[in-house]
Amino acid sequence: MQLQRSLDGGVTWQSPVTIPNGPIYGTPDVDTTGNLFIGGEGSSSFFCERSTNAQIAAQTPRYDQSTAVNLGGFIGSGGINPAGLTGQTFLAVDRSGGPTNNNVYMLASVRPTGFTT
Repeated sequence: MQLQRSLDGGVTWQSPVTIPNGPIYGTPDVDTTGNLFIGGEGSSSFFCERSTNAQIAAQTPRYDQSTAVNLGGFIGSGGINPAGLTGQTFLAVDRSGGPTNNNVYMLASVRPTGFTT
């Protein structure tokens, strides 16, 4: 998985930067201090990757924190829309300004570890 960044509203794009652990089927979000979080399913687990400098135009984004996240299984698939909600990891940051401000949340429809049909 790679990140590409535009500094001019999407007119031009910088060269892609590789995201550690290659999280796929995920989403990004930004906290109130500008830290970028990307959550998704990696090769062995779900991961939350953080970049503290992605908002700085003069710097190439780098990832300074990589955290394995145990969501109790791996991406489920099938059903009516196998590439939709059942194949997606969601990440959201609380920007409420309250006591849980900047908490990071992840969820996904997973096939529990050890599940058999």
